[in-house]
Amino acid sequence: MALESFWRKRPLLSNHVMLRTADYDEAHAFVDCVWEKHKSTFRGAPYGLSWSQVDLGRSALSYVETEAPEYSVCDGSLIDVYRMGFHDSGRMDQRINGKHVASTPEQAFLHGPGQHLVVESKPFRVLSIALPGPQVRQALSRRFASVPPFETLAEMPLGNPAVQTLSSLCRWAAAEFGRPDSMLSASPRSCASLERTILSLFIDCLAERHPDAGQRAPDLGHAQVRLVEQWMEANLTEPIGVEDLAAVADVSVRSLQLAFRRLRGCTPMQALMRRRLDLARVLLEQGGFGVSVTAVAMQLGFFNLGRFSARYRQAFGESPSATLQRSRGRAG
Repeated sequence: MALESFWRKRPLLSNHVMLRTADYDEAHAFVDCVWEKHKSTFRGAPYGLSWSQVDLGRSALSYVETEAPEYSVCDGSLIDVYRMGFHDSGRMDQRINGKHVASTPEQAFLHGPGQHLVVESKPFRVLSIALPGPQVRQALSRRFASVPPFETLAEMPLGNPAVQTLSSLCRWAAAEFGRPDSMLSASPRSCASLERTILSLFIDCLAERHPDAGQRAPDLGHAQVRLVEQWMEANLTEPIGVEDLAAVADVSVRSLQLAFRRLRGCTPMQALMRRRLDLARVLLEQGGFGVSVTAVAMQLGFFNLGRFSARYRQAFGESPSATLQRSRGRAG
């Protein structure tokens, strides 16, 4: 396939292209800066690399395409970033600290800091999310008593619910950033909320692969649950993950989840969602210039608008757009 034809297709993040080149040396120097210091070779011709990337704050969403028929990358210790990647096409055969792992459109890949990585790949298109090491480890400490070496978790089948959800959210975000009037580009708060949601889903992916690493769960009392609820109420529009709620009570995520189920009949995140739905209704009822269903949903961390509308209708018996239309009718 000619490079012009290869790049003519409109990929994800196509308006955030950082590099598009057929020059191998230029590509190698660029990847050294934005990914990892590495040594590589490629076999066959032509060579082509396209790298698009958008920063979410502390995290980054990238879409990488290569037309190199086959190349290998050898790397030393990876930098302090955790990455998960989702193939649109192609395959990578990887050795992560000596363990062989294959990533394909049916299986995502996971890289962690400090790993020795060797990659043998054919032409591919991959969407990946890079998360900062300190934030991931902080979240891990709240979720797990211990985490095994990451190479033992590196196989992430797309059939796993959390992996599938994270993949869908990353693809939605990449498509959203491709729109010139994107709410994510215009709203740092919405972008921060997206970043926090991605982090929580990333931890959920690890929990699916390592279900026996949960911490011992001491009982929580009503006072600790109310403390979490009060903090939740004061921070409804802020990016919040279940690890943040556990930190408020200074307990593990498992302890907090068990306490909420016992005392409130729901999980902490379900309680948060209910309060955010209540606030969404208030904001839509107030209406006003510039208010839209999309803006309200993203402000409160709902990035799947169809799911937001369904939950809103279930809670209040009408769609969010109907609430907004009614408020504008009163104002008129």
